[in-house]
Amino acid sequence: MDEIVEKYGLKLHTGSRIPAEMDALRAAFGDFTTAENWGGYYFEDGTISFDGEQELEGLGKVNFQFHRAMKGVFDTVSLGIEFIDDYEQWDYVTASGKQVLLAFSEEGGLILLDDDDCFVTIHALTWDTDGQAIELSKAKLEALADTFDFSLL
Repeated sequence: MDEIVEKYGLKLHTGSRIPAEMDALRAAFGDFTTAENWGGYYFEDGTISFDGEQELEGLGKVNFQFHRAMKGVFDTVSLGIEFIDDYEQWDYVTASGKQVLLAFSEEGGLILLDDDDCFVTIHALTWDTDGQAIELSKAKLEALADTFDFSLL
């Protein structure tokens, strides 16, 4: 790990991983989402990870996994995608004015933001906390993207 960090000029996370509920994340980073969550954490460098649930007006609920990785920091979180060719991709400008890349397939949806100082990945799930199927659509993915104020991150 030290060789990778040195080779690419990266830093390790500072301090310990800080467990956080949604109120603690909002206190640390601003009101960047209206979602409720059931667990997460952050680091002092600004890296955030949590699982959340969002009710979308007229579209139902969607569960998701949110991860913000700060650029220049060695981070170990990854996302497994089985069939990348099954995803349809398009650019989308969110309600907060940020352009994101959306990707949708029957496996789930992705919201990707490559910002100046961080990279955000939001994985929209096709199941809920009880393992029950949730219908996902392109409209639902766009509506989920609009619930985040990326300008606060």
